[in-house]
Amino acid sequence: MISLGSSVSGETIAIAAAAKPSDEHPFLVYDSTFEGFLTCIFEAFSRHAVPAAIEPSASCQLSLLHPVEEVPTDIERAYRVRRGISVKLGEDVYESVRRVYLSDEQDKGIVSLRYLMLMFRSGRSARSDLANPTVADFTRIDRAVSNESHQNKQFLRFARIPAGIYVARISPKANVVPLMMDYFAARFNTQPFMIYDGVHHMAGVFDTHRWRLVRADEVDVPDEEDDEREYQRMWKRFYDAICNDERYNPGLRRQLIPKRFWGQLSEMNPLL
Repeated sequence: MISLGSSVSGETIAIAAAAKPSDEHPFLVYDSTFEGFLTCIFEAFSRHAVPAAIEPSASCQLSLLHPVEEVPTDIERAYRVRRGISVKLGEDVYESVRRVYLSDEQDKGIVSLRYLMLMFRSGRSARSDLANPTVADFTRIDRAVSNESHQNKQFLRFARIPAGIYVARISPKANVVPLMMDYFAARFNTQPFMIYDGVHHMAGVFDTHRWRLVRADEVDVPDEEDDEREYQRMWKRFYDAICNDERYNPGLRRQLIPKRFWGQLSEMNPLL
């Protein structure tokens, strides 16, 4: 990763004391990459204007009331935004912006822009002002993505396929695979694995040395090893054996293990 340096020069974002919405309120559209997202943030700051929306091209809904402007991704401008956030506001704020970008919320772009404008104008202390609607909206999305990543780490299950590769499929409510890969790569650093998100068509692949992200509409996974099913059946028998019928509480179980995760849990598979 490029070093941020110890000071911020004139290359960093110039923040208007009070940003005003543009007369035309354009939709700024980017190419769905994080660098494109940051480029739109840079563009809005440089114009000292708040666009009507900042949306990825893949999900942008055209409006008859607002012009649509495609903003080409500029790596240098994206880095200047990244550097400005990290040095002036802190690395934790940058990580929060990155998490919000991974959300499925339609308004995440404009929410991030307004939040950053407030933070650059008022300083880090504004981050704790949850009574401010701008801070509250940003924090809500940030926490939702963090919680989604945490739950998918808990309920993810790997299965071994030929060649000794472990595969897990998830269907998250946010694009959380990039947030999960460091966690699993650190814990399973001697075995290759893949985590495939069928909702966002994203796969995280680890080869025991480094991990990378791969976009794929569909992944054709070979059948599991013969002994994999036996391991799953053994785990289910253990799960059933320690169940205390007198303390069975299906409502509490649904609260602790949401039903949307049951399909990927071998202990919840009645066919095993």
